[in-house]
Amino acid sequence: MRVSPATERRPVGPPRTTETPKQLLAVVDAYNSSAPPDMLAEGTAHNYRNVNVRFDSRAHYVFYCTSAYIAVRVQNFEEPSVQELLKSFAGKVVGNAQQALSWKEGGYHKGQFQAQFPLGTPPETVAQAMRDLLGLTRDSITKVLSTLAKEATEQSFGKTSVS
Repeated sequence: MRVSPATERRPVGPPRTTETPKQLLAVVDAYNSSAPPDMLAEGTAHNYRNVNVRFDSRAHYVFYCTSAYIAVRVQNFEEPSVQELLKSFAGKVVGNAQQALSWKEGGYHKGQFQAQFPLGTPPETVAQAMRDLLGLTRDSITKVLSTLAKEATEQSFGKTSVS
């Protein structure tokens, strides 16, 4: 069967690139230059790099780059108590007082807590924003998740000891 050029589906918009943006590479280099070895940003995706701080198999910190901005994020928390904790930090300023953090509801990532920077922002400013985000949220998130795990263990233990 032949396809008519008039009805053939064609991609809409600019072609996707798989080349990693120079801005992302520069930001990751700036961040990694002073990050502890167990907290480096790594990966090979063309538009993001994960920071080696994981709370479970899903939740993580990430540098994310689009054609319009580069962001520092922590995302993928299903736990409502962690989401509420992150929302409580909204409006805090990171990256040498350049951008405020905000919560974006829903989606594949179950919500994102992030600060977005224009692509022309100096790499060290975005790298500092990730350091600020980690410093602001990491210990608090760990504490909430620890409490949730303890409660789940106690609840599970209580169920097995009753039967």
